[in-house]
Amino acid sequence: VELSKLLVIRLGETEDDLIEQEKVKKALEIVAKVKEGGSNQSNSNQRSSSSLLTRLIESDFLEMMDFLSHALVSSDENMDQKRKVLKSLKALIILLSKTRLNSYRPKIMVTLKNALHFPKLVKAACFVWYTFITGLDVKDLGPIMSQVI
Repeated sequence: VELSKLLVIRLGETEDDLIEQEKVKKALEIVAKVKEGGSNQSNSNQRSSSSLLTRLIESDFLEMMDFLSHALVSSDENMDQKRKVLKSLKALIILLSKTRLNSYRPKIMVTLKNALHFPKLVKAACFVWYTFITGLDVKDLGPIMSQVI
């Protein structure tokens, strides 16, 4: 999980460099293959790399979110690092399936609300909010509208 966390941060750092971002995704896929390698059920030759990556993100999501949330509120991190954390969260949201995104909705919302406490992060947080809201199914938006507006 530690390597996964570092690679997720790297995803946020490479948001503007698609080639580098693809390299990071490939590295995450390798981590997913190694992680699933011990399972009797898994056959990496039959599974697509995108589904491997999605399963890795889904299985480690809460730990990754804890890591990102802590980095976001930590006084040890400067604003540039906090912006990278938000970009990493955005990348994670994009990689999650709509179904799983909805199940992690409370954790994501708490993290995004915490980001809004930093005036210098509001703009970056709004971009992540937009990605989050547009990633959800319309039927899942109703219960959270009062918290988003």
